[in-house]
Amino acid sequence: MTMHKLVANMADWDLLEVLRMEEPGVIAVDGNLSPSALTHCLVHSKSRNYKPIGVFEPTSVPKSTMLFNLLDEPLHPTWSSIQSTFTIVTPNAPELAAMHMEAQSRRLLVNLPLSPSMDEGLQNRLLPETQDAVRLAWDLAHIIQVQLVKLGAEGALIVSRSRDLSSLSLKPGSKDYACTMPNGVHVLHLTSRHDAALPILLYRFRRMKL
Repeated sequence: MTMHKLVANMADWDLLEVLRMEEPGVIAVDGNLSPSALTHCLVHSKSRNYKPIGVFEPTSVPKSTMLFNLLDEPLHPTWSSIQSTFTIVTPNAPELAAMHMEAQSRRLLVNLPLSPSMDEGLQNRLLPETQDAVRLAWDLAHIIQVQLVKLGAEGALIVSRSRDLSSLSLKPGSKDYACTMPNGVHVLHLTSRHDAALPILLYRFRRMKL
């Protein structure tokens, strides 16, 4: 795997200045960043000719709705610009539920078909409470490009409507499971630890020019 240098981390208060000077391939932020700083990340990505992968880590349930709160910022970004900049979100199951509730309250999930029946393969692999996360992620896949849902001991789910995820299985012969649900929503269940999976997935997404 090609190694890349870390340009800036979340402890950098001059993060926006770093973004102006550098062209990182991945911009990863979390819910501790202020709404105004996140909005400037949006403006920055639109003003440059390169297209970084934006990753949003919710951090906690109260902060998980931060991306939706950007709609209330003075610059009034559209949801289209937000979801095209922050390509990947990485919630756990409670954060996912909070994001789903906020999206519903903002009427971003209107006119969706009813959530489909659970894929039999997923149903046989996941606990009932985890299956609820699949249904929520299926809804959110219509407004978020890629979700990496952290499931603790059950691994992680990657859910996307824009990319076929079957080629992202982490290693040949693994117990990962990929399926396509109605409305073209692709689901990949990773049995490995999510903290090991994310760097590899970012690398492969970068190669796929997500």
